[in-house]
Amino acid sequence: MRRVIRWLPRTAARADQGAKGRIMRRGEAGWAGYRQEMQRVVELLRRPEGAREARAILDRLLRLAPNDPDVLQLMGLAMRRLGDDAAALDWYRRSLERQPRQPHVFFNLGNTLDALGRHAEAAEAYREAWRLQPNDHRAALALADSLLAAGRYEEAHETFTQLTARYPKTVAVWIGLARALRRLERHEEAAEALERALALDPDSFKAHYYRGALLRDTGRADEAVEVFARCLSIDDRRPEVWYNYANALVEAGRPEDAIEAYRQAIRLRPLYRDAHDSLNRLLWQLERGDEFLESYRVTISGSRAQADPVFHLEYAHKLMLAGRHDEAREVLDAALARHPGIAALHAERGRVEDEAGRHEEAREWHERAIALDPRPLAYHLQLAWSLLAARQAEEAEHVLMREYRRGFEDQNLHGLLGLAWRLLEDPREHELFDYERFVRRFEIPLPEGYRDLGHFNRELAEHLTRLHRTQAHPIDQTLRGGTQTAGALFKRSDPIIQAVRGSIEACIARHVAALPDIAGHPLCSRKSDRFRFSGSWSVRLKDRGFHVSHVHPAGWISSAYYVQLPECVRPDDPDRQGWIEFGQPDPPMPRLAQAPRAECPSVGTLVLFPSYMWHGTRPFHDDRTRMTIAFDVLPA
Repeated sequence: MRRVIRWLPRTAARADQGAKGRIMRRGEAGWAGYRQEMQRVVELLRRPEGAREARAILDRLLRLAPNDPDVLQLMGLAMRRLGDDAAALDWYRRSLERQPRQPHVFFNLGNTLDALGRHAEAAEAYREAWRLQPNDHRAALALADSLLAAGRYEEAHETFTQLTARYPKTVAVWIGLARALRRLERHEEAAEALERALALDPDSFKAHYYRGALLRDTGRADEAVEVFARCLSIDDRRPEVWYNYANALVEAGRPEDAIEAYRQAIRLRPLYRDAHDSLNRLLWQLERGDEFLESYRVTISGSRAQADPVFHLEYAHKLMLAGRHDEAREVLDAALARHPGIAALHAERGRVEDEAGRHEEAREWHERAIALDPRPLAYHLQLAWSLLAARQAEEAEHVLMREYRRGFEDQNLHGLLGLAWRLLEDPREHELFDYERFVRRFEIPLPEGYRDLGHFNRELAEHLTRLHRTQAHPIDQTLRGGTQTAGALFKRSDPIIQAVRGSIEACIARHVAALPDIAGHPLCSRKSDRFRFSGSWSVRLKDRGFHVSHVHPAGWISSAYYVQLPECVRPDDPDRQGWIEFGQPDPPMPRLAQAPRAECPSVGTLVLFPSYMWHGTRPFHDDRTRMTIAFDVLPA
């Protein structure tokens, strides 16, 4: 568990009076025995293998004292040790109903909620633990950590700031403040907070670790490599450090060293899914097909991997993306034979059939997934896609509207709903997409210090070229015949990157201000004068390169800024080579053969559009590259 569990035995004071009376009627020996049993439970729960025996003792004690808050919370601890977090939550809450003033139980409740990914609820539990025990900075640290995990960065920053005033010599507090500042992209202040932590403890592993992460964020990959190497010199048995070391090596242009670092992370943690994912993405982009997915194949034969359906799912997903549909089916069928009740495996099996163009078969798999677990929106969206591809627009619209009425706000949902309406000739499609109002192009303001945009973009293209260090497109991205930069481009501290970011931000502000006020509209109802980037990258397409049509699930407003274009991209080209097209899905749906809107790119222009709007590009034939910067924006 992430934090130390604390329990202060005060059974005699807390046992409900009825239970205490029943026990006391057995005499002092009965009461002493009860207390000894409780102490035995505490000792057992300190041992990794003691939870089952502890639970058996607690079952007996509950028959004697069913309302004793200590027995109830200890049962919660036992259930956590046994891997049943949902049951643990129930026991903790029952304990708190009997005795609300238990800071340690609120703390353990927060731990369990965090483990379940319910970080906002965990934060409230920690907040109550801190209120009840205000001198315990561990509860406050846990509160701030959960706020960070919940994406409530400003609140986390405020909490950590309070703690630095109260505990200025506590290293963890300064590290936490740095993490919050990093999330707020206040990188210089984050670096200062880490310097304060390292001044208190020059050998602090966590301070060095987060300094490495901060250096990566700001594009200082070479320095990040050195810092992560120092972390490994302190402790080389932590797979997450090897993983982040590998990420920094990729960004520093050292792919061979990165491959070995990813493999070392996997050796230390064979089911480290992020490391398998990043290793194989890199191998794909380096066009090393003989090694691609080998780490999955070797690991999947182990007994632990057999018991992990998510590992099989991720392996099958990579096979599907690589077009190896038969192998993906084999992996999923083997996993389904062992885990027939896992809805995600059925859903992925359907995706394989969709990718292979077998939409009727896909529909059956998606319906099975929904029958097993109707909650995930993704299952319903994939079913709707199968129905649309099979020319069953009315059924697809019914599925999508049902999810829309459930309150989901999702870019994929809106994109598919717009396609269904277009196929059904429903006027709501125009209200949603309105290409004339919602697709806009801007010439960016000239950054300070440059004589003209041509000069600026030539220098920008040279800089971006140095960041394109692979040979092929990322396996799960939409570009074909090109490369994409690693990491968040706009977080880099390079002056020219920050210059283009500043000019782009000015255009975004103008675009948002000009959006009409339409209540309930997925684009316009989210208008805000504050926004943030949820992703940013550069794409370089080569001869015959293009983008498959797609939407951006993680955005609100998406983009293309044109840095460099081949000569064949021109307004009078009847083939629209290199143009960006809107409203045409991939593969094309029946009756959607013509894209309703297309834009001819020009260097120095920025095109902004809703993230739910389908968009892709036409292939081009030219020796020169087509280089862009793309990003997603969210309201702050």
